[in-house]
Amino acid sequence: MESIGTLLKNQREARKLSLEEASKATKIRVERLEEMEKDNFTNIPGVGYQREFVRTYAKYLRLDPHKMVRDFNRQLGLTENEFSFMGEEAVIAPDMHTVRAVKFKPVSLGILVAVFSLLCVGGYYYVKLVRIGMAPRPTLTLSRPEPVRNPVPPAPQPVKPVGVKPVPVAVTNAVVVPPTNVAAVVLTNLPPTVSSNATHVLKIRANDECWVRVVVDGIEDENDAGTVLEAGEEKTWQGVLFRAKVFNPSLVTLTFNGREVPGFNDGAEPKEVTLP
Repeated sequence: MESIGTLLKNQREARKLSLEEASKATKIRVERLEEMEKDNFTNIPGVGYQREFVRTYAKYLRLDPHKMVRDFNRQLGLTENEFSFMGEEAVIAPDMHTVRAVKFKPVSLGILVAVFSLLCVGGYYYVKLVRIGMAPRPTLTLSRPEPVRNPVPPAPQPVKPVGVKPVPVAVTNAVVVPPTNVAAVVLTNLPPTVSSNATHVLKIRANDECWVRVVVDGIEDENDAGTVLEAGEEKTWQGVLFRAKVFNPSLVTLTFNGREVPGFNDGAEPKEVTLP
């Protein structure tokens, strides 16, 4: 069986793609791609990172990414329990022993024929009785639904502040003079108003090379295998709803609407967060 690196290199050459083109599309360095095609994964930290690099490169080359990852795991000598990573879907084949053909028995078929014959005979005689006036003629009444009218919204009422008493104003010669020595009312710790349709800004800055994937407003592209941010690189997304997945959260800084998401970069295990 050909190795993972040989399969990747042969597929790239068959599609007449250069390493520079592959690097630009996958966001993986050219030297990393060369090492992967030579089955050298030592410069990619961690088996999880290596699997994601193989998955990204295989999807770009239009290979089966799940099969390539499984072959990569077997090439490393990993067990089946160590195959899954970040929610990888397992393909479950149906149990063909439980599929049984449905056959109609002769007795059941005969009953069905008898019932159908009775219905046909009954319908025939019912039509004759209707024609001679001995049976009521069925009528169908169609009622037109009333049009739905939009109710007139009530006029907006002025909002009265809670816990704030009106301050009397002294009037002298038709000139409004505010009273002196009146303390100003300051409202603090008000909860922010967040609209469900408001546009938010999500930023991810990589402190070191790290794999990330962001889905905006639930629009998920099956060909999007994520991206690898270089050290110091920052990427921005705008939308209403975000789902961000990061392989190593300790290597990134994630901010939402200009504020860092607390506790997200704690730990080195893969993490996924939904905002807001």
